Amino acid sequence: MKLDAIIQADRRREDGAWMDSPNVPGLRLKVRGLGSTLHAAAQKDFWDNATEEHKALPDITERAVKHVIRNALLLGWNLDDEFSPENVKAAVETKLFRDDVTALADKVAAQGQAEIEAEKGN
Repeated sequence: MKLDAIIQADRRREDGAWMDSPNVPGLRLKVRGLGSTLHAAAQKDFWDNATEEHKALPDITERAVKHVIRNALLLGWNLDDEFSPENVKAAVETKLFRDDVTALADKVAAQGQAEIEAEKGN
C-alpha cells in the first residue's frame, strides 16, 4: 500500500467529487464525503445549537440533514440555476434532492475506502 492512496482518498472525501445523480438523469452534483471534517463539524454545530424544544420536534432529523447538506456536503451542481445559498436552500426542501446528496456523499466516502482496500495488495 502507498501513502498516496490514503492521501487521495482523504482529499476526495474532504474536497468533494463530481458525481452523477442516481435519481435525476443528467444531474451532476459535487459533494463532500460523509465523515469529512466539515460534515462532522456541521452535524456538531446543528446539535450543539438545537434547544431541547427543537430536539423534540418530529422533523428534527430532517432539519439536521438539511443543515448538513447546506453547510458541508453540497459543493456544486450542473443545473442551469446558479449555485447560490438561496437556490441550495430551495433544493434541499425536496426529498429527492436530499436523498441524492446524501447517497452521493456516502458513495464519495465509500469509493475512497475501496481505493485504499484495493491498494492493500500493492
